[in-house]
Amino acid sequence: GTVMDGGYWFTNLRSRVRFAEAVEKLAAEGHGVFVEVSSHPVLSAAVEESADNSVVTGTLRRDDGGLDRFHAGAAELWVRGVDVDWTVAFPDPRPATVDLPTYPFQRQHYWLADETAADTD
Repeated sequence: GTVMDGGYWFTNLRSRVRFAEAVEKLAAEGHGVFVEVSSHPVLSAAVEESADNSVVTGTLRRDDGGLDRFHAGAAELWVRGVDVDWTVAFPDPRPATVDLPTYPFQRQHYWLADETAADTD
């Protein structure tokens, strides 16, 4: 409804941003996950400072864009307890999952045996 003329932009540029207040209000209302969608997430650190105990990540990085970087951001959310819908990223057939040990010192190796070392004897 409002016109974005020169006066609007002048006021917009000259007024305080109040970014920290906005993030603190969102955190107080129960929002605990913040994703900065940009090609260079420069505000993520400020969000982390303003919203304690929140999960904060970006989607892309400067000189590191693309789908792999985007998936890494989603994985960062997932390992920090955020529910991520992976069916969009990995349609059927889905990658196989592997059961990992629940105790870190089970003395069972999870890497492939070196076949070349056995052949040299």
